[in-house]
Amino acid sequence: MSTENVVPLICVSHYLEMTENHSKNNLLSKALCYFQERILPSWNETIMAFRATEMFLRQSVKLGLIDACIESVIQKALANPSLIGQPMKNLI
Repeated sequence: MSTENVVPLICVSHYLEMTENHSKNNLLSKALCYFQERILPSWNETIMAFRATEMFLRQSVKLGLIDACIESVIQKALANPSLIGQPMKNLI
């Protein structure tokens, strides 16, 4: 798995119903875990994953991937406004 393919993997595995009913060690769980543990904590990885949601917009919204990316960016910006630059500092 990588930053570039985790969003498509989540969307495809959800579509194919690769859930706990399919297998305990299923692709959807693995991809979601990777997304939460490796992508969301990183500023750059979050932005790259957010960009990947564009190609899978409907599913990304339905699965909460876009909201998770936006929330991650907001939390990082609030914690360290210098990550965004001068315009963000003026808003706080």
